[in-house]
Amino acid sequence: MKSLKRLCSAAVLMSCSLLFATSSNAAIINQSIIVEGSVKVGQITMNLDDSLLNTGLVSSYDTDDFSLVGLSILGNSLLEFFDFEAIIDTANVAAGLEFLYFDVLETIYDDNWSYQLTYDKYNPESNFLDVFDSFNLPMIVSNDIQLVVPEPSVFALFVVAMGFMVSRRRSA
Repeated sequence: MKSLKRLCSAAVLMSCSLLFATSSNAAIINQSIIVEGSVKVGQITMNLDDSLLNTGLVSSYDTDDFSLVGLSILGNSLLEFFDFEAIIDTANVAAGLEFLYFDVLETIYDDNWSYQLTYDKYNPESNFLDVFDSFNLPMIVSNDIQLVVPEPSVFALFVVAMGFMVSRRRSA
């Protein structure tokens, strides 16, 4: 009976911690940029103010409360932005960005490459990624673009904790 009581209290504690961890990270949107179905070419991280949750579509162009935290393309995050816009449905933040557009220039080397991406979740025919070298020669041109929301790490932590509890129970 004592071990059942401990197990129940541990499960309640884990559930509560999982709820708090999920709500505190709800405003961070992290997505991988995938081309041709499996090649990861970049990573984007956006910050959404909690006050905008469940308010409909929000554009980074219209408000500072939805802002870019980081963008990395082909391992390079030192970028000069010419244009940037992202749109998200705040009623379904877990689904990720619905629209993304950027036109950036790499600033790490003397031979600067340029990157341009357009992604529209509901109009995939207009999606494209163009990467040009400093001689304006195309290095990557693709119409097969996906923004993938990675599995939350909180879920992995929950699975590890539950496994630990099961193994501890067996040893007792």
